[in-house]
Amino acid sequence: NRPRRHLIDVLTGFGAAGREAVESLRQSPNAAVRRTAVLLLREFGGQDALPELESLLDDDEPHVQREATRAIATLGTDAAYDTLIGALERGTERARTSILGVLWTLPHEEAEQVLSHLAVNAPCRGTMWAVHGRAVERLGTVGGRAGVDALAVVLGRRSLWSPLRMRALHRLAIDALARI
Repeated sequence: NRPRRHLIDVLTGFGAAGREAVESLRQSPNAAVRRTAVLLLREFGGQDALPELESLLDDDEPHVQREATRAIATLGTDAAYDTLIGALERGTERARTSILGVLWTLPHEEAEQVLSHLAVNAPCRGTMWAVHGRAVERLGTVGGRAGVDALAVVLGRRSLWSPLRMRALHRLAIDALARI
């Protein structure tokens, strides 16, 4: 970790030129170097890093996927959260498992916003049903104003095509609100 931290400090000290160096690190065949690129993109921060971080969500190495997911979730913007939703919808089962593993283990302050956004904006279809169920359950333990508002939106949803699944999701939302 010490050499990685030193590299991050050096490259962030160079500003824009250091930001350009991250691109070659991101393309490296070594997974540890790609993880360092994620940490650098996180340090440089901002919405400018979102496309690069999004490309790392499809990485073959689960550690790189987890670091990229954590970096995107901590950006704290709707665009970042929409990127995660898109990756959950189109990703492989392995990538989805990696992304969800990070989302379920985020600290409460960070999890509240991203899970609330997911519960409100992610589509309720296909493989996303299970994601919705887990997000609603976790919102019950995370709580917060955004969580309560998101659970209220979930309770207001209706589905003509899958009323039994929607009823089960409503029950989960009611139980989550009761825990809060």
